[in-house]
Amino acid sequence: MCEGKIIFKEGKATAEPRRVSFPDAMFHTVNVQNSTLPSLPLRGKVRVMELVSRLVTKESFIDLDDPEASKDVIPILALDRLGGKASFMGLLKGFGLQKGALGSTMSWDTLT
Repeated sequence: MCEGKIIFKEGKATAEPRRVSFPDAMFHTVNVQNSTLPSLPLRGKVRVMELVSRLVTKESFIDLDDPEASKDVIPILALDRLGGKASFMGLLKGFGLQKGALGSTMSWDTLT
């Protein structure tokens, strides 16, 4: 529900999503250079982070050689945008991204 209206019922959207726009200043603000990215497996059994809901994840294991199990699996990358060497690359299942990419920043070092 959103603003008192049902927007999703029985697996189907009942309302059109609003068009979202972002100011140009939000784009091209993170530039990571000279990073060595970890490699990802292309075959075999792997561990994935699976989205149960927008706030809940669970650990799952899938076989990348099984087309049904590996459906909706995308790579996820975390880098230190300030130039540190730490990074993480893994697999995420259930996000729903079908094309393109998504970028985000977070300052976990300033959270209390």
